[in-house]
Amino acid sequence: KTFLNTPLNPEKVETHFMPNTGQYSPLAYFPQALAAFFGRHLNFSAGAIYYAMCLSALFFVASCIFFSMKILPEKKFLIFLIAAMPMFLAEIISTSADAVIYGICLLGSAWLLSQRKNFDAITYQEIFLLILFSICLGLLKSVYGTILLLYFLMPRQRFKKLTYFIGFGIFLLLLELIVSSIWSYLAINLQGVELYSLYHVGPQDVDVTLQKNFILQNPAEFFKTIFNTVTYADYDIMLAKTFVAWFGAYNLMLPDWFCFSYWIILVVSGFFGKLNLKNFHRICILTAVAITILGIFTVEYLIWTSVGANVVNGVQGRYFIPIALFGFSIFSCL
Repeated sequence: KTFLNTPLNPEKVETHFMPNTGQYSPLAYFPQALAAFFGRHLNFSAGAIYYAMCLSALFFVASCIFFSMKILPEKKFLIFLIAAMPMFLAEIISTSADAVIYGICLLGSAWLLSQRKNFDAITYQEIFLLILFSICLGLLKSVYGTILLLYFLMPRQRFKKLTYFIGFGIFLLLLELIVSSIWSYLAINLQGVELYSLYHVGPQDVDVTLQKNFILQNPAEFFKTIFNTVTYADYDIMLAKTFVAWFGAYNLMLPDWFCFSYWIILVVSGFFGKLNLKNFHRICILTAVAITILGIFTVEYLIWTSVGANVVNGVQGRYFIPIALFGFSIFSCL
């Protein structure tokens, strides 16, 4: 009650150091920031502004879910299952950047998957949307830039020449990396944000520089560490549970039977809603999934894991939700 009635005092500001999210671009918080902007100008209380921010994130992601189902009706039920996961719901009704990331990645994945049956000549509007999606991924989390590999599901006949088709796909991937690099540079030099390369947020014995050197000097050991992590029973179980339902802020996790039942339903639903994927399509999807997983484990290895450790610490199942739609769609055959 006090929280809802407390008036906002913009003159009293406390600055907190958050290197794990401090480098995010304004796009990652756009719906929530918009709600906060209007809330402040309407003289809402601090609590009212907070809940308005949460609702704005919810409305944004709900819109992305709706259009994803419209664009990719073959996987409407799978989209519903992903959106109904407790972990997904917990993130999209919050002030977290994950809300925008989930929404944009879901909508972009659905659109790229839907393009596999479009043989019409590509339009300028579609080229603009592809470029815009690439820029958005670069401003959100570059590790999800691998979603752009789904571009290659598009029939190459849509372009006049094969070289145009391949060249534009490479351009989209490079654009995402360039945008991400430019934003990181601007964040460091203009705002003084300290990124993972300059500061770590994990255990005290973690050293990002030493970890980088270790990976470069011992690549085989690095991949062995990832293999040990994904084959370690307790860790696998935790990843599966944190993908479906784990509320870290409240240290609350739903029962094991619920989490694993949900996993079974997701996998089974992946078989239905025939996408008519060719072997090349499945290879593209599998490549996007594999590179994303490798990227996530690499980041967590750098900032949360001690040098030379046998397993990678810090990886949570919710990090893989943005690739869930096409990850489960790879099973599509019925």
